[in-house]
Amino acid sequence: MLENSDLLIRAVLAILVLQSVYIWYAVIKFIFTVRRVNTECDDLNNAIAAMDIGGIRAQLQRFAHLLVRANGQSTAPRQDLEASPQALAEASAANANHVLFDEVWGEVYDDLTRNCPGLSTIAATAPFIGLFGTVWGILHAFSSVRAAEAITFSALAPAIGEALFATMAGLFVAIPAVVANNALATRSQRLARRFTQAFTGLVTEVARLGRQPVHSDW
Repeated sequence: MLENSDLLIRAVLAILVLQSVYIWYAVIKFIFTVRRVNTECDDLNNAIAAMDIGGIRAQLQRFAHLLVRANGQSTAPRQDLEASPQALAEASAANANHVLFDEVWGEVYDDLTRNCPGLSTIAATAPFIGLFGTVWGILHAFSSVRAAEAITFSALAPAIGEALFATMAGLFVAIPAVVANNALATRSQRLARRFTQAFTGLVTEVARLGRQPVHSDW
């Protein structure tokens, strides 16, 4: 169908193919990110359930930058917060648990939805890119037969078919982009909420342990 198509039509279709590749890249990357975040959630919950001090320490150290950011107004020196998981936990529980929740939520949600703006852009532009190819193709078809003695359907049909194919391709790209973007955003909200609850639960538990009389393991 596209053997004799106009160069601009081919360029339009090439853009749509690249957009389709990006959609599948975003979906596959999201799947791997979901697995990683789910694993981190399980690690957090397991550390709390097992009361594994070493595991809790490791989890807190992994996210020390969030705790420090949430406690930017804490009276404890920054280096002390970064060095001591208990200091991090106690400062967060005492001063900025709600800020910590927002910080963790924001970082996890941003990580999960990193490709959503690209999907939104593709969903919005792909139909118009395809439509542009169609309009150009129809104009090119009529201009190519203008010099002919008689304009016949058989002469116009191939070029018009190629032009309409561009619109169809644009829709085939835009529809998966809309579905993927909505699915990723919805799943990201649930997963970010789960991770944030697990992490703040870990911080609260460590702060509670820190208030107990015996805490020499820290």
